[in-house]
Amino acid sequence: MSKQQQAAAKKPERILYVEGGGDHNTILMNDCRRAFNKLFQDAGISQKPTVRPKGGREQAFKAFRKEHAIGANHTWLLVDAEESAPALKPGEAADPWAHVKTRDQWDRPSGAADEQLHLMNVTMETWLLCDREALLKHFKGRLKIAKLPPDDPSLEAKPKETINKALDAAITRQSKEKNNKGQDSFNAPQHVKALKLRRTLFWADRFLLEMGAPIIKEGSASRKPEPVTSP
Repeated sequence: MSKQQQAAAKKPERILYVEGGGDHNTILMNDCRRAFNKLFQDAGISQKPTVRPKGGREQAFKAFRKEHAIGANHTWLLVDAEESAPALKPGEAADPWAHVKTRDQWDRPSGAADEQLHLMNVTMETWLLCDREALLKHFKGRLKIAKLPPDDPSLEAKPKETINKALDAAITRQSKEKNNKGQDSFNAPQHVKALKLRRTLFWADRFLLEMGAPIIKEGSASRKPEPVTSP
């Protein structure tokens, strides 16, 4: 096979642009990649996308838009919803582009599919609150579980301010130390279990399915249960 044929046969690179991870902050960018790669591994995703942290949401969107014009359907964007997107039920259709159009005035790039945009609804901290064992493992003896809201689908309907205040109130800190969003946001998720996310949060389950996670027949937050077939 010639080099030209090998290049043509090579699978296109799967690229995921992520809001966060700092802007040219090597430590945070590496933390972000490590966290998502561990999550993908835990979710059973064999063909992991290349994670490209881009700092702010605008930078992430612009990078996605530029890459999409070249790579078409092998490029994805993951950003905080910032404001509550619909807390959908299993089997309902998601419309993430309508959300970012209303909130950010982002126009859907030509040819971009709904499945190429994903939301952390409303923020990555929502994902953290979904898995109490992960929080306990990360914050060790500094976490007061009783101060956290229930770890159920209602988390996706809570405003960002409510999520952040609850997390900050639950963490025992020295002196006037506050939540280190950059460090905590990408260190804590390394412990989050994919199955817990998938059974609790619609938008997280939708994202992991699109990245290649196997379908779970029972308890999926974004898919209707598989029909029961008689033997």
